[in-house]
Amino acid sequence: MKKVILMVDTTTAGGFMKPEIEKKGLIFVPIVVTVDGVEYKAGDEINNGWLAKNVNIKSVVKTSQVNPLEIENGFKRGLESAEHVFYVPISTGLSSTYSTASAIAAKPEFKGKVTIYDSHYITPWIQVIFQDLIDVVNKANSTSEIEEFLNYWNGKMFGWIAPQNLDRLYAGGRISKVQYIAGKLLKVTPVIPVFNGSMNEEGTVKGKGLEKTMDKVAKIAIAKSKELEAELGVEIALSYIDEFELGLKQILKDNGVTKMTKVELGPEIIAHIGSGSWGVGLMPRKK
Repeated sequence: MKKVILMVDTTTAGGFMKPEIEKKGLIFVPIVVTVDGVEYKAGDEINNGWLAKNVNIKSVVKTSQVNPLEIENGFKRGLESAEHVFYVPISTGLSSTYSTASAIAAKPEFKGKVTIYDSHYITPWIQVIFQDLIDVVNKANSTSEIEEFLNYWNGKMFGWIAPQNLDRLYAGGRISKVQYIAGKLLKVTPVIPVFNGSMNEEGTVKGKGLEKTMDKVAKIAIAKSKELEAELGVEIALSYIDEFELGLKQILKDNGVTKMTKVELGPEIIAHIGSGSWGVGLMPRKK
């Protein structure tokens, strides 16, 4: 029997779907995406491609925490093949899943056998380190070794994400009708900062036109990466998420960036800001 088994949800599964996660010997539980009143298990029943085809400006889309029953059953499945379950849930900045899972883990049948990590991870960032995380879990003699590995990046994950258009922001009530119409006429693109697994819409910056917005995002990210290198002395991996891969990649190259890792935005972000969204993220890498 294994010492520790890793349990992940849609947002911490490294961009993989449920069948792929289970082939890796891990436990998968889905977050719920509701589209026009119908609930779907993200990463199991639907993926980003499904959202791109089935969600439009009239769609009402909501995301919900992992179903408590799914969490409990996940713990039970994990303890069938391991002495301990280590669960990395969706970031506490986006969901209350951590609190729900902690309450379930306190039940007598799970007490001392399940660890819930106070996570700040979402899909783009955990994807960069996902295989390393699996390796750490497989070799770990204690959960503290896994926590130490994950804690390294706390407070060091930065990103700037922009929608392809304003449709989902308007449909979700994040911008008014006046802002929507004016933004489309003026070709304004909002760029939403992400820090430690939370989207901070109050810190949103704006760019006009796709190319100028890309250039603006690239320069903000590069300036931050230099600051982080000075503070932390670590290698910076820039990640890009896009339908505009070549254009954004070229802008980064033109600004001196040579290290890039392509990752995907997960449904926890796509559901709210739309398919075709793109951005740049910073992920310090250990030397």
